[in-house]
Amino acid sequence: MKNSSYDYFQEELDNHANQLNQIPSLNFHLTGSCNMRCRYCFSHYEKDHAELAMSMPEQAQIKLIRELFTIGFRKISFAGGEPTLCRHLPRLVQFSKNIGFTTMLVTNSSRIDDALLRSFHGSLDWLCISIDSLKTSTNLEIGRCLSNGFVLCEDYYKQIIELAREHGLRLKINTVLSRFNLHENFTGFLLWAKPERWKVFQVLPVVGQNETAFNECSITEDEMSLFLTKHASLQKLFDIIPERNNDMKGSYVMVNPSGRFYCNINGQHTYSDQVLEAGAKMAIAQMSYDFAKFINRQGLYKW
Repeated sequence: MKNSSYDYFQEELDNHANQLNQIPSLNFHLTGSCNMRCRYCFSHYEKDHAELAMSMPEQAQIKLIRELFTIGFRKISFAGGEPTLCRHLPRLVQFSKNIGFTTMLVTNSSRIDDALLRSFHGSLDWLCISIDSLKTSTNLEIGRCLSNGFVLCEDYYKQIIELAREHGLRLKINTVLSRFNLHENFTGFLLWAKPERWKVFQVLPVVGQNETAFNECSITEDEMSLFLTKHASLQKLFDIIPERNNDMKGSYVMVNPSGRFYCNINGQHTYSDQVLEAGAKMAIAQMSYDFAKFINRQGLYKW
């Protein structure tokens, strides 16, 4: 059955003859570099092959973004690694907005400041902050801290969210639920933050990326359900989107730093040919993205 989110995009999707149930949003992982070392990170592209972690030159990234828009994508999330390490990120966001994309930045927020947000003026729609814990001790245990000893905490996140409000950005929060933060309560913070969307991900094992640390991080679906029940009262205020391991597999269109589509449907990363060499239609045909899963995890909404 079609839901309101699906109806919202149906007319636009039907205008793209090539879509064939194509997911209309994608994550462009600009770089494999990051200034943090979260234990359960699954974006260590160099573990698959060094070439996969090499970022494309700026003009190639722009050409790729245009190609992706041409075949029907309409929302682009810039991710990493940590995407703010890309010096020309504001130009990529501006170009994407100019050609018609809804734009989102997915960041650990450690490099967000007023100057950076001003550089996105009129081009960035959404700021998505990864917040796995509000406690300094837990973030240290996770690895969500900088090499200089700076550890993110609740007061820091509030400063960043205040900046986002000042700049008129829509707010989304991502939380990876693991053994480390399973018993935390985010209710008070989220009542203050008032994001439009809060995604809660069950920590995901990806072969070749995080399996050595996964046993100490993993949680069961029942444990995740208890966490969600604890926060159920927030659902009437904003969207809470739980994503269990199976929900995530194959339901995200991802492009890696070297310009290849990739997918985790089989529990490990599989890659297409380079998009700019094979063409986006040919490259995406090599993947096994699951449009139905994308719909079921509320991937379509009024963005």
